[in-house]
Amino acid sequence: MNVFSQAYSSICSLSQMDVLFYIYLVVLLLSIVAGSFRYARLDAAARVIFWLLVLKLISEATTIYTVKAKIGKAPVYHFYSAVEIFMTTLYFLKTIKPYHHKFLVGLSAILYPLIAILNCIFLQPLHEINTNMISLESIIIIPMALYALYKMLVNDEIMNMFKYPHFWLWTSLLIYWSSVFFFWACFNALMKDDSPYKNLLLSLDGYVNIVVYAIMGLTLLFYPKKKAVE
Repeated sequence: MNVFSQAYSSICSLSQMDVLFYIYLVVLLLSIVAGSFRYARLDAAARVIFWLLVLKLISEATTIYTVKAKIGKAPVYHFYSAVEIFMTTLYFLKTIKPYHHKFLVGLSAILYPLIAILNCIFLQPLHEINTNMISLESIIIIPMALYALYKMLVNDEIMNMFKYPHFWLWTSLLIYWSSVFFFWACFNALMKDDSPYKNLLLSLDGYVNIVVYAIMGLTLLFYPKKKAVE
């Protein structure tokens, strides 16, 4: 059997979820490449999103290793969730630019890791998926996204919302975290092995991830010059 035949056999043996996961990884990687290509154009807020994508790819690569090593994904999620919510909050603060910016950044840097540690110690240890922290992320980030979008809508300096990159980035985050809230809220009831909805939900989650990171990647790729954004 030649190399192409082996590759074809390997692809055919993949499940739908495996295919979606690898497509998602490719889209995520391409989004990072797009961000790297346009990095000089990105403003401070968009650069936070770029590095968030980089950390996302690192976390996904790490989970592949930990699963093969029979450690599981949970320890990676415990660490990444605290970093993710901090960086998203940082992006939010850089987008709306409140008066007490530095204080709120410092508070977030202390508060989120503390909550993650307390959850790990008292509620969900490292070997369990940190659904509490993930749900908290959704509850915090969804209002952030809605408020950021509202501030853009009432900003008279933004003439065309659809040409404003942060509109697309926040819309992507709103879609992503709304789906996360739904999927993780349904996790215990619908994601059990014997649930007839498990594969459907996992597939939908995969499609949402692909669409969201594709939008982010395209936004970074076609990012306007800083003066145009400001």
